[in-house]
Amino acid sequence: MALPKLLYTDLTHYTFTGSVGQGSTGYTTDNLKNYIPSSRFVGGDMLSSLQYLVIDLGSARSANAVAIERHNFDSIMAVGSGSVYMEAATDAAFTTGVVTVVPDLISSEPIIYNEFNTLTKRYYRIVFDGVLQDQIYIGNIFIDQLMEFNIPYQYGFKTSNYISSTAENKNIRGTIKNSGNYASKIIHELEFKLMDETTRQDFKDIISSIRGKSTPLYFVDIDGTASYVNLTSDYTPVSVMQLGLNDINTLQFVGNSPYIDANTFNNIYVELIYEDELIESVS
Repeated sequence: MALPKLLYTDLTHYTFTGSVGQGSTGYTTDNLKNYIPSSRFVGGDMLSSLQYLVIDLGSARSANAVAIERHNFDSIMAVGSGSVYMEAATDAAFTTGVVTVVPDLISSEPIIYNEFNTLTKRYYRIVFDGVLQDQIYIGNIFIDQLMEFNIPYQYGFKTSNYISSTAENKNIRGTIKNSGNYASKIIHELEFKLMDETTRQDFKDIISSIRGKSTPLYFVDIDGTASYVNLTSDYTPVSVMQLGLNDINTLQFVGNSPYIDANTFNNIYVELIYEDELIESVS
């Protein structure tokens, strides 16, 4: 059984450079540094046969995983043309120490998640080798070292459930009017028992980096599914049970953004009015 993992990265150190510019107006590479997948980079053209997006991590850093979200990699290439892949190098010109990190990034998964052998590189790039039939768009890119728990979470876990948020108002006639997001958010509630000291320290470091529920990260479940989540609490303590044995009694993540399908993020609200046992749906 695979072990659960966390993937966080500090995007403030990143620099993104497109081979044919920094993106369309309002959709520049700056949008890749705000942790908001629906705020996308849109760039590239349909004239060049080889395009790429260079990702400078700011310094050579250990990394063994990448997550890419809010993308159109499944439909970007013209039919029967080309490939999309990721490589890394020692220099920004990609002339030394070049290695292929992910040989095939064409996928219809809403989150493309791949693990690879640990590298210590500063420069990565996503290569679009072939004729494009549309502009490239990407909402999120994380490249970093995974934090892996040394044990599975405990039975009694609540994972990949859904939570909704509803606002209720009642007028003088007693009519109840509820409003809320059209789509629910995924929620995970987990417990870990008997973690070793290394995992305890790694977990504390990542919680410090994300500043509680402030900054999102990717939770990778035991089946390899990655979810973009925030903690629901600013305080998630680790209990030291005895030397070298540590527990997390409640670790709760909620999906960062509800979405209706792979590439349509939810900005839709539904209202229901209840009166005299009549339910009416209001757009």
